[in-house]
Amino acid sequence: EDSFAQTVTTSPTNLLVGVYPATLALWVKANTGVTTNGDGTVSQWNDLSGNGNNLTGGVVEPVLATDPASGLPVIRFNGTNGTYGTYMSAGDAPSLKITSDMTILAVVNFATLAGNTNGMIVSKVNGNQPAPYDYYAVPNGVSLLRGNGTLNAAVASTNAPSTGHKHLLDVAMQGTTVTHRLDGKISGVGTLSTPIADQAH
Repeated sequence: EDSFAQTVTTSPTNLLVGVYPATLALWVKANTGVTTNGDGTVSQWNDLSGNGNNLTGGVVEPVLATDPASGLPVIRFNGTNGTYGTYMSAGDAPSLKITSDMTILAVVNFATLAGNTNGMIVSKVNGNQPAPYDYYAVPNGVSLLRGNGTLNAAVASTNAPSTGHKHLLDVAMQGTTVTHRLDGKISGVGTLSTPIADQAH
């Protein structure tokens, strides 16, 4: 399953981020391509990359809301940790089977980082194993995991985003080097070496 559970706003400008690939695999914005139900919950969030990796709601759908500070639209994931937490997912697709270099960029505002999945940003997993990637935040930092569904390795950031505030998170993996950034500033560099293969469906 390919899961995406971040609160996303339009990206801030003039911030250094990781290396963009030649083509995007997935790009979503809260102010474009959002289909809502009558109660404001989001039934579909369209992928703007051109790959058609549109996101659909899980058991508990997120809500299209307005950020009171900026007045901009946001997608709010209100679920708590556990099986029925809020998430959106895309179908398995070749463009999401990223087994080499990659960059992930997200604008997030976490209400809490307690538990194991409240800080999930994006994942393509087989069961509980990255296959080939998993990117999430916990109280002491943000981790990128790569793996093949059985084996995995991780590189964690040196700083964690504070809760209740918007942050720009990005991580770039080039070769075996992983670089984390928090609000445009480097937040940890490490080496990640493990078999990487797509086993998620």
